[in-house]
Amino acid sequence: MVSDKSSGRFTPKTDKTPVKGPVKESVKTSVKDPVVPTTGRYTPPSARQKAALQESPAWLAPVMFALFFIGLATIVLNLTEVLPGASNNWYTLGGLGVILLGFLAATKLH
Repeated sequence: MVSDKSSGRFTPKTDKTPVKGPVKESVKTSVKDPVVPTTGRYTPPSARQKAALQESPAWLAPVMFALFFIGLATIVLNLTEVLPGASNNWYTLGGLGVILLGFLAATKLH
């Protein structure tokens, strides 16, 4: 291994001269979109980006958690035989269905 004892560097210096003028970078947004040059100026969001930036309604999170709780409570009450009709598989399937609705609500949460 050869080392340069005078400078203490093992890798050679690179030329880091600044580039004059605006630098345009290319940004590829997706596979289908063409390469869009960036200029550093503000550009308003497209319709697709606006749809992605939308917030969920205030009632969605409480409904999601309520569905999870109702489904779980239905299954637990069925297993402890508190619900009418003794232990029934339909209560379990109903509870799982309500939990599934909670997961569907969770996919709409932003």
